[in-house]
Amino acid sequence: MQSHCLAVWEESESRRHFSCHSRPRVLVPDAAGVYLIGDQAYKVLVESDTGTRHRKSLQQKFAVFRDYAGSRAYRQDRVRLPLVLVVTSRGDERVRDLAAAAVEAGAASSPASEPGCVVGAALTNRPVMTFLIANRTDLERHGLHRPVWLDAATGQRRCCFTGFGDVPKSARMRLDARVMLRRGSEQPQDGLV
Repeated sequence: MQSHCLAVWEESESRRHFSCHSRPRVLVPDAAGVYLIGDQAYKVLVESDTGTRHRKSLQQKFAVFRDYAGSRAYRQDRVRLPLVLVVTSRGDERVRDLAAAAVEAGAASSPASEPGCVVGAALTNRPVMTFLIANRTDLERHGLHRPVWLDAATGQRRCCFTGFGDVPKSARMRLDARVMLRRGSEQPQDGLV
């Protein structure tokens, strides 16, 4: 039986400064964390969507994730590309809109035409970031361990972490999305249910 643990949770420290094509950029996710399943660590960047941003604004925000994935700063961090978990308070239509914006920004698909900024199999044999999008209602009803996440690149529903689908029901733990999105800088101690 594998153990599950939210090892790191940060909101104020989740900014990443980098440059792309000699332009300074800042990646500002709403939160970042590391989730452990057995000996596997999953770095996550979390975006909370209230449905107020328009498509172009979303594309611009997601393009910063794309640029970070191709930056020298990312390579110096020496970590696996993080999962980008986007949680919306809107329904499935908004989930699909967010997925489309990530793909259109080149953040969740094959590389776009701007060389040097996009990480993709065709350029570097490394994948782009995985954008997984879910609505808050599904997360609260089913939890992270269920395939409620829409993979922006494939358009398929899946679990957010490899192994969640294989964990016996008696061993499953659910990270409450409300805890994940509402807690301040403190690390969740009892966020796992």
